[in-house]
Amino acid sequence: MVMHLLNSHQNKHARCLMTSPYTIQMSTNGANVNMNWSVYLLKCSDNSLYCGITKDLDTRLTHHNSGQASRYTRSRLPVKLVCAVTGFTQSQALNIEYHIKQQPRNMKIKTLLKYERKQ
Repeated sequence: MVMHLLNSHQNKHARCLMTSPYTIQMSTNGANVNMNWSVYLLKCSDNSLYCGITKDLDTRLTHHNSGQASRYTRSRLPVKLVCAVTGFTQSQALNIEYHIKQQPRNMKIKTLLKYERKQ
């Protein structure tokens, strides 16, 4: 399911902003597991990529562009959303974020999209 599309002239990776249809999943002991964490990539003004996680993507992007979210992006404003995939637990999102940060720049988007859940 497509969450939001950037204009294709703004970004060649416009189609990569996806969301999972799964927001709540039952754990093995029957308790609800919060599956609404997102992993996202931002393109900074110096063309570097920043990877992060959040439960509220719109608010996080506002904080990034106001200089309140991270030291890294604060000095590289404005930032633009390149790609985001949702539907993870916090633990899963942290692991995916770590994995993406280990990748070379040219593999970050492809790596993030591998985690997209199929409908």
